[in-house]
Amino acid sequence: MAATRKTLTKELVIKETCRDGYFTRMQRIFDLSKTINDAVIQDMFISQCETIDDIRSEYHKCIHDINSINIELDPEFTPEFNSWCSFEDLYFHVRRIKNKLCKPQTVNATKPKIALPKTLPNGACFMKHFIRR
Repeated sequence: MAATRKTLTKELVIKETCRDGYFTRMQRIFDLSKTINDAVIQDMFISQCETIDDIRSEYHKCIHDINSINIELDPEFTPEFNSWCSFEDLYFHVRRIKNKLCKPQTVNATKPKIALPKTLPNGACFMKHFIRR
């Protein structure tokens, strides 16, 4: 049992380190979203957003594995999901900003204004005057 416990403890440390790494990565992307007025940062933000769905699924897997290992080490352990909620807050904020930035720009077409020359009404009066005579 001691070898199994030792192996599980090592695996737990690895999973917790991965979880922290994924959280830090999402936090950095979130921090970039606050300064997207700069074009360079906006490009960096959009490129880093390419992986947010993968980061989210890996983070979720780490949380699940950490809870499973902790339950195996201590059957009375209560699973913890507070960090998942915090991660989700970051994820959905980042995704909303990304969707705003990547939304195709729609332009409403308007009919061009036709400017009529000022002499046209006078010309029409002039033509009517000559036609009547």
